[in-house]
Amino acid sequence: MKVMPLVIPLAINFLLLSLCFWVCAYLGFFCYKEPLLPWIPAITIPLLLSLIFYFCKGKQKKLYISQREILLTTGLSWLSAGIIGSLPYWILLHCKFSVGLFESISGLTTTGATALLNLECLPKGLLLWRSVSQWLGGLGFVVFFVTFLGTHGNFQKQLYLQESTSVEESVSLFRMRKNISYSLLIYICLTIMCALSLFHCNMSLFDAICHALTTVSTGGFSTYSAGIHHFNSLKIERILIIFMLLGSINFVFLIQIFTRHGPRLVKNSEFRTYIAIILVVTLVCTRVLYPKVYPSLPEAGRHALFQVVSIGTTTGFHSVNFADWPNIAVLILLLLMFIGGCTGSTAGGFKVFRMVALCKILLAHLEKIFRSNIVRILKIDGVLWNERKQLDLLYFFALNLLVIFISVIFLQILIPSIDFLTNVSAIVASLSNIGPGLTSLIGPNATFLSFPSSAKILLSALMLLGRLEIYAILVLLTPRFWKRFD
Repeated sequence: MKVMPLVIPLAINFLLLSLCFWVCAYLGFFCYKEPLLPWIPAITIPLLLSLIFYFCKGKQKKLYISQREILLTTGLSWLSAGIIGSLPYWILLHCKFSVGLFESISGLTTTGATALLNLECLPKGLLLWRSVSQWLGGLGFVVFFVTFLGTHGNFQKQLYLQESTSVEESVSLFRMRKNISYSLLIYICLTIMCALSLFHCNMSLFDAICHALTTVSTGGFSTYSAGIHHFNSLKIERILIIFMLLGSINFVFLIQIFTRHGPRLVKNSEFRTYIAIILVVTLVCTRVLYPKVYPSLPEAGRHALFQVVSIGTTTGFHSVNFADWPNIAVLILLLLMFIGGCTGSTAGGFKVFRMVALCKILLAHLEKIFRSNIVRILKIDGVLWNERKQLDLLYFFALNLLVIFISVIFLQILIPSIDFLTNVSAIVASLSNIGPGLTSLIGPNATFLSFPSSAKILLSALMLLGRLEIYAILVLLTPRFWKRFD
């Protein structure tokens, strides 16, 4: 007997959110004497939905799971989680629909953009939920689906590939459950290690837990409006750099570090390129900042390294207001926003692996123009890239640029007074799941509160598009998808 592929993931989704709400509510109640009553609707609604979906699942003997159902399951799971996740904001803060939805989707997609002011004054339970939402969205809901789903092995694999952006050849159907279990174990261990390290650096236990949850998930939410600058600690920044980098590396390769296949990590082209980008951009930014912005070379290097890692891993933490940096440094950070981290990690962006593949494809086609008789076999890390895979990547790259172009036009219409850099950085930061923009209006020391509700909803949609690699959300809005997809 096979369960309906769409209903059970949604039931698990709602149950997981209800449990998280319960934990956050009771922590606030027992530790900080915060009222428990406002949390009851937020806990009850997803719990009831979970029970309804589970008992209405019906029976289905369908063995074939179509691509349509995979995309539909992924898209609706994240969209419903974003709506349900906004309940605590609406109930506790009495905020607008757009503000709650923006904050919820920003958390679950690990974007880290915020429309809230004076974070220090918010209930501790709500601050914890902001951090937990990013931790849940870091690995994705499919990690939890696979644990409870039935025997649709290929369905689980396709869900995982759709959500995690892993390379298909690196995900074996028979080893998938094992890899996901290891990934979740490493994810939990990194979070605990990060929290203990931050607590050792004189962070309060609550702050250490919240920042560990948002660091390993490369989310970027903080418990203070000033962000990491509030602590002004070199030790804390070093710890965050280490765990941001670990969170942005492919978890399959992190697993290999602890196995006999560990040395393969160094040979991986994506990992080498990623580290090279971080180091080169850090050196360039240090040179730009010294001595114009920071008279001390160590200080310039400190802030350059932290912000480059924070933006390069798509975390979005800030130790300084980098919106005031010289234009060349800001443009470099904008490029880092688009590239993002590694495939199969918690980081967002276009992904380094795709940039490596795109460059090799363009070089191969450039050579073919002048030397048409030569046939090159394109391989990346030993995997053959046929013409179809190359075209798929080029289409995806073009689709990203098209989404950015159209979104820039729409945002300019919604906010005519916005300047071009603010417009573009807001779009790229949302689509790449970064968080803060690159100007004073939406930079590290600002929020998106001043944006109209329509603009917040647009940016929320872009966050979902970026987290699910565009397709899983766009197809839900495409009429032809329902008629011709399979």
